[in-house]
Amino acid sequence: MKVPELAVEQALALLEANEAIFVDVRDPSSWRAGHIPGALNVGDHNVQDFVATAAKDRTTVVYCYHGHSSLGGAAFFLDEGFTEVYSMSGGFAAWADGPVESFANQPLEEPQVKAHRTPDPKPPVDRQEPTPGPSRRTRLRRRLRSLRKALRRH
Repeated sequence: MKVPELAVEQALALLEANEAIFVDVRDPSSWRAGHIPGALNVGDHNVQDFVATAAKDRTTVVYCYHGHSSLGGAAFFLDEGFTEVYSMSGGFAAWADGPVESFANQPLEEPQVKAHRTPDPKPPVDRQEPTPGPSRRTRLRRRLRSLRKALRRH
């Protein structure tokens, strides 16, 4: 199955019109350092929650670092019943002039998936220290394994 791709300009138009859900499949620390405003960080740690709660009939734009991994992610979402999914060509690297949101100065915490609204950029007043999760290498291996499985289904 060929995954449809969007140019950055088309993705920006969808963002400005609030007509799409943006899904960032990069690792959580990259998402925290900078992401498309309102984008949800979806990976092995929360993909099932996202699939269960997202509006599958809403336009969904998937992006990664350079536009390669997002193709597999978009194919996975299409297989899961999403009706209008695109991979953003060039990934976040191509988004250079677009608006960026960052949570780099907040304590490390896995982003919560809430497909129906934009995450609140204000941190809660009372936070607990996060528990250490799997290493970045482990997360990348898991994500790669998951994307390979998704690609094998095609």
